[in-house]
Amino acid sequence: MTKTIAILMLVLALVAVGCGAPAAPAPAVAPAATSVPATEAPAATPVPPTATALPPTATPVPPTEAPTVAPTTAPTKVAETPTAAPPAGPAPAIPHPIAGMEGQCLTCHGEGGQKPVPADHAGRTADTCTTCHQPGEVNAGPKIPHPIAGMEGQCLTCHGPGGQKPVPADHAGRTADTCTTCHQPGDGQPGAGGGGATAGPMIPHPIAGIETQCLTCHGAGGQKPVPADHAGRTVDTCQTCHKPKS
Repeated sequence: MTKTIAILMLVLALVAVGCGAPAAPAPAVAPAATSVPATEAPAATPVPPTATALPPTATPVPPTEAPTVAPTTAPTKVAETPTAAPPAGPAPAIPHPIAGMEGQCLTCHGEGGQKPVPADHAGRTADTCTTCHQPGEVNAGPKIPHPIAGMEGQCLTCHGPGGQKPVPADHAGRTADTCTTCHQPGDGQPGAGGGGATAGPMIPHPIAGIETQCLTCHGAGGQKPVPADHAGRTVDTCQTCHKPKS
């Protein structure tokens, strides 16, 4: 036990010494010179511009030119053709009888008629016709070369389309009752007014007893055939134009 006490006293003495003496300075510790490598700044990679340059949207507008106005040309006055003076002398004479037809001129000479008046007569009334036109010599159309007694109004039997001697094309639509307005019996025919054509050649031989046998000698293949334009004519028509010699 004595030994134990001695140890404790020694410890206490050591503690007392340690508390009373100034603490020895700690040895200076040299700072560890750890060199830190310098951090390099990241290389600046050039970034291409993101905004692509756009061409200008506003197309420059050329200056508006003031419209050039052509000088107004004064209208050229067209020279007027002088109106032709009316022909000297009287108007054409009326070439057919007008007795009983006064005031009926436009029946044949109106629009759509057999022989219409000229265009410059449009609007003129029938009662003015004889103011300028007077009856003249009745010589309108060719003379009728055969008797017409008993055949009045039957002209188109021979002279209509398909007949023995059709009328001209410009007579189309004319009725038989108008024929003698322009055509009159010729010389030697009853009612002849003189002048004009005569009937066909005279029959140079007697016809007593053979009045209807003409085509026996004058038909196709006969001794003296009729002309080609007589083809189709019947024997009962021969003496309409051909008469025996007296």
